Amino acid sequence: MASRFAASRGNPWMSALASPPFASTPCWLAVGGADRLPACYPINGAKTSPQSITQHRQERTAMSTIKTIGDDDFAALEAQTGDAPLLLIFSAIWCGPCKAMAPTLEDIADVYTPSVAFARIDIEQAPGLAEKFGVRTVPTLVLRRGGQDKLRHVGVLTRTKLAAMMDEACQEPQA
Repeated sequence: MASRFAASRGNPWMSALASPPFASTPCWLAVGGADRLPACYPINGAKTSPQSITQHRQERTAMSTIKTIGDDDFAALEAQTGDAPLLLIFSAIWCGPCKAMAPTLEDIADVYTPSVAFARIDIEQAPGLAEKFGVRTVPTLVLRRGGQDKLRHVGVLTRTKLAAMMDEACQEPQA
């Protein structure tokens, strides 16, 4: 009697699927992939319950060096920063590119916080600021210094380009 895997010996893809590592894998995982897992299914022993994910996001937000401001807070923040550079990050909670760029912004903010102030503005929570700065697309980054716009970028930036922009802002002589 032939082995049940004999037919798969000539096809490397079939032999890979028939190999022992896949023997214990549920069929829906092998076919659908990890992106189709239920939210609380442990992957590699990680705790991925909705509560732990929410707690991690809240801790990350609490430790953030980027302040979230509204229409009323902007004047006080600009007075507080004085002639130091201020990066305004216009975003929205529903914006996918904004969410994708958030970790990069957090990392850059951790590096440049002593010399550059960072402020996140949700365009739905602060429509007055979005109108004042002419923001029509998110994400929009506006770098201000001494009450004047120095740089403006619409769209996602890579970590390298954002770091170059921050370096330029920090090296510019104060007027």
